[in-house]
Amino acid sequence: MSAPPGRWPGGAGALGHPFLRAYAGATLLSQVGVHADGLARAWIASGTSLLAVGVLGLASNGADIVCGLWLARRGRVRNLAATLLGVQAGFALLALALAALAAGGGLRVEHLVAASLLKGALNAPARAVGHALATRAVRRSQAPSVSALLSSLTGLARLVGPALGGVVLALGHPAYAFGFNALTFLPLIALLARRARHRRALQVPRPEAAAARAPGMRLAMLAALTPGLFGIPYLVLLPGVARAFGGSEVLGALTGAVGLGALAGGLVALARRVRAAGSPGPGLAALGALQMALIGLLGTHGGLLPALLCPAVVALVAGLNTWYMARVGGFVGHLSAGADGARLFATYYTALLGAMALAEPLIGALGDAVGTPAALGVVAGAGLAWCAGLALLLVRASAPRG
Repeated sequence: MSAPPGRWPGGAGALGHPFLRAYAGATLLSQVGVHADGLARAWIASGTSLLAVGVLGLASNGADIVCGLWLARRGRVRNLAATLLGVQAGFALLALALAALAAGGGLRVEHLVAASLLKGALNAPARAVGHALATRAVRRSQAPSVSALLSSLTGLARLVGPALGGVVLALGHPAYAFGFNALTFLPLIALLARRARHRRALQVPRPEAAAARAPGMRLAMLAALTPGLFGIPYLVLLPGVARAFGGSEVLGALTGAVGLGALAGGLVALARRVRAAGSPGPGLAALGALQMALIGLLGTHGGLLPALLCPAVVALVAGLNTWYMARVGGFVGHLSAGADGARLFATYYTALLGAMALAEPLIGALGDAVGTPAALGVVAGAGLAWCAGLALLLVRASAPRG
């Protein structure tokens, strides 16, 4: 089903499509629930250890990679809406199971790890199929605006969901956060159930090792390791920062600040029209180094850095990280202008998830061993060294050849 010709000209006109409006609203609600649920799981796991928080990330990202590869090997999704309906129903049932375990007092870390595995397995089809379903509801020229809309909704959900989850945990019981998450999927499930009769297929791009050897891709994947190894996994330490100042409501404020920063960074990248471009240049490494310096500053929380400024620092890191990734994505877009573009993007994203899966439990274990402030300092130092090496590579790649 596509928009009537000539009625909604330009990218912003995509919002005039009735299905897209309903889909965007239902998706936003479900994502708010997902992030409230995620905060509850991280807070419960951090009561055991920060390593446990990292293991949840390893389980989720690892299952995401494996399921994504399986989906790509399968090659084709025959009915987008019906497939996404099953996936969203799976998310809702998983949240209900966690709510029942929490209400009965039997929720343990191993249950959270199993839930993270299932969540990661569902994330891969939800991401690929959900994006395809939304973009194919409008004209091809409007697809980039739809992608930007979905990205903005994710940032907004990351702002509202954790803050709401932190308050729910502080005032009530973890079961309430999980139950709320399950309820938020109902509008999306109802919408997809009506849409399932429209059979639209999707050919899933397959990540390949050969794609990583394409000219320029090694540089792009090395650049992606800045957020993959440092800029995103350091968030495993946020529960430790929150416990230094209060309870789950503090973690909600910090994680909500991550969402606010990511949303602001995405809007800045959009306003500056970050797009497909050649080598990103050494300025990209400087952007990464600034993130690492701010992470190091966060390690002084309670001393040099006042508690009230911690959310602002976290938001700045998230905003810079989003802007950084937009520039790397623009570089990958430049490389993927040919026929194998989808495979290049799939390979790049798989490498990013793989780096996060490896780094999160290591950073969590480091936090348990030396404490949260020292661990943040180690992450910042290692990240600065990485960015220095990346700067040298980017200078060489930008130098004229002749």
